[in-house]
Amino acid sequence: MKVGATKFTFAVPMIPKKPHARNIRTTPRPQNSLPCLQESSKKTHCQLQVPPIPHKTFSITMRFSESTEKITITKGVLSALCKKADNKTSVQSSISLNDYIGNVDGELTWGGRGFSHVAENVHITNGLLVAKLKNQAGKLVESTLDLNQHIQNTDGVLEVIPLDV
Repeated sequence: MKVGATKFTFAVPMIPKKPHARNIRTTPRPQNSLPCLQESSKKTHCQLQVPPIPHKTFSITMRFSESTEKITITKGVLSALCKKADNKTSVQSSISLNDYIGNVDGELTWGGRGFSHVAENVHITNGLLVAKLKNQAGKLVESTLDLNQHIQNTDGVLEVIPLDV
């Protein structure tokens, strides 16, 4: 598709400039109507110039677990091979989960920070973050958190879905 101004020419009924009889009223030309370039007997030929269409990229957002492969987590950094919008190409992407996930009494929670600093045996299984964390009693307990709730793949880039959505 060529980007740039495009011209269209078409015919529209002519609106008389002056009434030919006393009881005929003319309809004023609306502000947004087209300027006329040529006049013929009953039709007016007008030219419409369409402004250039700006280049716009549309992104497709996909569920994290359904659009990634080779998922790893190291020191709280989630990495994966992410499908792009064309569903053919994949690219590597990473995001630090330490900025979004914390530990509250042995439970992984969204909206916290630094979970990996106190977690053991951290891994990802079917889109779930799994880790052992200490609760307030000091006992190690296993916790899971569904990453699909707040992690998405947007055209090959791992992103956080805001918590208030």
